[in-house]
Amino acid sequence: MITPAGILRASGGRVQSESFDVVIIGAGPAGISTALHLLKRDPALAGRILLVDKARFPREKICGGGLSAISQNILKDLDIPLRTPFVRTEEVHARLGRFDFRVRMPLLIVHREEFDDAMLETARERGVSILTETSVEALEEAPGGVLVKTSRGCFEARYLVGADGVNSQVRARLFGNRGVNLMRLMEVSTPLVGPEPLFDEKRVFVDFSMMAEGVFGSYWDFPAFVGGLKSMNRGIFDTRLSTDKHRGVKVVPLPIRLKGKLSERGVYPEAHSIKGNALSIYDRNRAIARHRTLLVGDAAGSDPLFGEGIGFAYGYGDIAAVEIAAALRAGASVQGFTRTFARSQYGRNLIWRVRLARFLARNPWLGSSWFGYKILQCSQILMPSTSVP
Repeated sequence: MITPAGILRASGGRVQSESFDVVIIGAGPAGISTALHLLKRDPALAGRILLVDKARFPREKICGGGLSAISQNILKDLDIPLRTPFVRTEEVHARLGRFDFRVRMPLLIVHREEFDDAMLETARERGVSILTETSVEALEEAPGGVLVKTSRGCFEARYLVGADGVNSQVRARLFGNRGVNLMRLMEVSTPLVGPEPLFDEKRVFVDFSMMAEGVFGSYWDFPAFVGGLKSMNRGIFDTRLSTDKHRGVKVVPLPIRLKGKLSERGVYPEAHSIKGNALSIYDRNRAIARHRTLLVGDAAGSDPLFGEGIGFAYGYGDIAAVEIAAALRAGASVQGFTRTFARSQYGRNLIWRVRLARFLARNPWLGSSWFGYKILQCSQILMPSTSVP
């Protein structure tokens, strides 16, 4: 039995706790992926995995909602059909200053509020125990695992997974936040009242022209269904990799920049609710595992080049399940997950994107050059894991 003294003292005495092989904090894509991949590897874990989330589902999520080939391949591998409305696009139309190019890249665009709720229900049906509207109050490690104290009781976990996003409590309490670099994003969902070429032509639009203005990031227009109605998901993100030294120009605040993009499209910003969020940047040198705890998804780090979150969240869950399943059999730690993930196909892809993003951010002149255009064009075409079988 796991009985860390610190939590016992904080609780004022004996803790009545329930035991699980794996407790996952966070019920977004990374947490769901970890749970479902574990069940695929060992169906006997049904009833032995607990998923905890502070939110009430369905819950709002700031995200473009694009399911890339990475996501689609993993959903297929897990035998999960899409239960919610989606838009299928075939092409990415990208812009960098005066240069435009198009790349064939099939995407499925979902509304995250509906999609995540459906994925949570899939996990429940397959045997994952779920607690929503439940916050983490304390964590304490012990030789046999981790004791998790929540607003709904204490749980003993042989292994703990932090899938609780950019403001991860698991990361903050057990790893610390030193060295975590954050990106900013803002978005708005606008119902369509007239024709929209992106719907008809089955494409998405991504504009990297901010690079020339000293901000490494992009603006996007994604067609989507929200509540069954045709809508446009419009958003903007800044990796914050560019420093004042590199920029050399006065930077327009992100909300003003987004409002300007909306106005260009005939959308009145005042008539819509603009919402913001943050993402963390993956760093292969930052530990994402210790003893019997590991981090996945945005708690571990995301893609600063194209802002792809869902696909890598699913990839984290895939590799984490391999690590945990092996550790469960051997009663070992998951300390090696940091290196294992970095060497995986998903980790190598992320490392490649981080390096390219940092290079482009250090050289803002590329934002208006033919050379920068060719770099982005080739990175889209040659990017690993972009084909759907």
